[in-house]
Amino acid sequence: NLRLYNYAAMPGYAPEGCSTLTCLVMGDFYDWWKAKKDEGTYRAEKEKALADFIKIIENAFPETKGKTAAADLATPCTYERYTASYKGSWMSVWGPGGSSFIFPSASKSVEGLYFASERNQMPGGLPICAWAGRKAAQCLCRDNSMTFNCGE
Repeated sequence: NLRLYNYAAMPGYAPEGCSTLTCLVMGDFYDWWKAKKDEGTYRAEKEKALADFIKIIENAFPETKGKTAAADLATPCTYERYTASYKGSWMSVWGPGGSSFIFPSASKSVEGLYFASERNQMPGGLPICAWAGRKAAQCLCRDNSMTFNCGE
């Protein structure tokens, strides 16, 4: 499953006359990338995968051929290195037939314990992490009779 996102309509995402494009491949590739890292072929495989992506885009959109100004590729190992997330996961997932969930921001059994994580609510990711941090801070303020003020 390959997803492409074109940010051409978003002002400031790229210099005038250019566009930013992100590609996302859904799937569980952590073990494969981790093996490449352990074998010492990670960088070469990353460069090959990036070149393959550019070729796929150029074949689908011939007007882009030879016009890529900058490119980068993040693997599950990249996410693991930068965020220490489990197997390089950048968002939460649930299995077929499963349901979405929201974990509490404050523990019911341990006083003064609050949770803020990208896994507090589906689908996860940075926006959820920011939301969870705000929610935990609100719970902390409520439990300590303080007014929550985020500087707005």
